[in-house]
Amino acid sequence: MSRARRRLNVTTFASDKVSLDIIDAMLEARVSGRPQYLMNRKGQPWLRVAIERDDSGRQFYQFLDRGNRECGHIIRRAALTRWNLFNLRQLERLELQIIRQAVADEWRYAASGDRHIIAANKTATPETQRNVNTMEQHQ
Repeated sequence: MSRARRRLNVTTFASDKVSLDIIDAMLEARVSGRPQYLMNRKGQPWLRVAIERDDSGRQFYQFLDRGNRECGHIIRRAALTRWNLFNLRQLERLELQIIRQAVADEWRYAASGDRHIIAANKTATPETQRNVNTMEQHQ
């Protein structure tokens, strides 16, 4: 099996250096809005870190290996089992920040008076509608 076709596993992401590189790439992707790439010793990209949107419009971190396979679940498993506590908390914090940003955007959008657009919008979820209803009760 050629090296380019080899799948990544938990031990690929186990080292402190790789964990810090992933966290740095996540930070840079969040700040710049552009995908970031981790390079191997030969200067070739082996991991792409980007913030993407799913079908419902929610943001998430996407981790793709050089074969364009999603490997975020492997990174999270490595973080839980192999990373030190500080790096694990950094990963969790960064993932929560984009989730909180999306919720804050929904609240801000609902507070702008465009509630009818939220109900008609396909990105509206039952949770979003509950948030809007809760806001209306408090006004």
